[in-house]
Amino acid sequence: MSAPATTVASTGAAARAALGRWQFWIALLVLGAIVAVAMQLTSDRESRPYGLQNTDLNGYAALAQVLQHEGVTLHQARTAAEAQRLMQEHPEAGVVVLSDGFTPPEAFSAALRQRAAQDQTAVVWIAENTYLLEEMLALEGIWSALPIPSAATGIAETLSPGLHCQLEFARSAGSLQAQGETLSAPEGCFPIWEGEAGGEYALVPTDHGIAFAAPEAFTNRHITAEGNAAVGLGLFRAAAAGTVVSESTAPQDGDFASAQNSSSQLIWYTPGAAELLDVQQWSSPWDFLPRWFWPLAGWLLLGTVVGAVAYGRRYGPVVTEPLPVEVPASEAAEGRARMYSHSGAVTAAAAVLRNAALLKLARLLRLGRHPAAQIVAESAARHTGRPEVEVTALLQQQRPANHRELVSYAQALQTLDREVRVQLGLCRADEPSDASTTMKENDEQR
Repeated sequence: MSAPATTVASTGAAARAALGRWQFWIALLVLGAIVAVAMQLTSDRESRPYGLQNTDLNGYAALAQVLQHEGVTLHQARTAAEAQRLMQEHPEAGVVVLSDGFTPPEAFSAALRQRAAQDQTAVVWIAENTYLLEEMLALEGIWSALPIPSAATGIAETLSPGLHCQLEFARSAGSLQAQGETLSAPEGCFPIWEGEAGGEYALVPTDHGIAFAAPEAFTNRHITAEGNAAVGLGLFRAAAAGTVVSESTAPQDGDFASAQNSSSQLIWYTPGAAELLDVQQWSSPWDFLPRWFWPLAGWLLLGTVVGAVAYGRRYGPVVTEPLPVEVPASEAAEGRARMYSHSGAVTAAAAVLRNAALLKLARLLRLGRHPAAQIVAESAARHTGRPEVEVTALLQQQRPANHRELVSYAQALQTLDREVRVQLGLCRADEPSDASTTMKENDEQR
């Protein structure tokens, strides 16, 4: 008898086994993540929406190339400090502030609004959400309005310049088509509706510069739709030329695109997440996580702990018993019979009885290791004197449908086995039948 051994693997062993099965896919996943991060870090291709070098459908690469071809020099700034430095180097340059979810520091916005109000800098404020424009412009009498209507197919409604449009480049363009929002103002261009006192416009001239709430119009996807290209080129060329448009000067000086400057410079400033931090504060990746990250991380951690505990206790405590365990054949057969009886598996039990009977008869009649069932039936019929059809039906065709028929079938197989043994001289005809004796003989033959 060997030394005691555990019959149930521990949690650590199960975890190691699972890791061994999945180690290839885990390694492949980690390698793919490393390659993706490396490609992202080493790639010099811009992927930010509305980026001047972004060649995707949501980028401004096409517009930037045309502006540069027209003689406009573009200076990109990703922080307020960089934008201020460029404004000092190019005091005559126009400024574009494009917000895709982040706003500039309030001090920078206030200084830029003041320069625009004093006609020192031409400023264009662009945002996909009008509440961002409200925050950056800080003007009374101008507030968020309804979005630009779209059809069921997702195509935005085509907007005309409107009755109160005083910008020459917008009137010359004739139309604008893009998804976006509008601002409620006394005057502007491309309204979704307007009346005598004003309306809701996608393009609004203010004392602090021009506000535009449909940046999708100038993307690579939509730049060729309707008059989008004419609006974008006219707007940014005029800003680069240093022309200032305000509510007080727009009606008298409507030709916003015709102003020329010997050096057309345009500072393109896109605020980012870093603007949320103070200049003296260290930037940490945790500062840019959304609010829902920590609650979700807590729930995931709790679920992991509960799952680990449940997995570790699934098999119960570890038990030991001496090995090898000797189980008598009769006990194993009785246990299997009880299992079939509890589950109602009459067909499976009949198949087991039939196969056992064929195996025993083949050994008794010395028909080889794996004879066909028909050969066993013919040989058994010859030895017992029974009709071959009857023995064939018993060993191949009979299918019990319930427990009563199963018992009768087992007794019929036992009777056939006993008759064969009597004819072979292995037992007497008057000897009582004993299932345990049969099982013992079967074990000795094995």
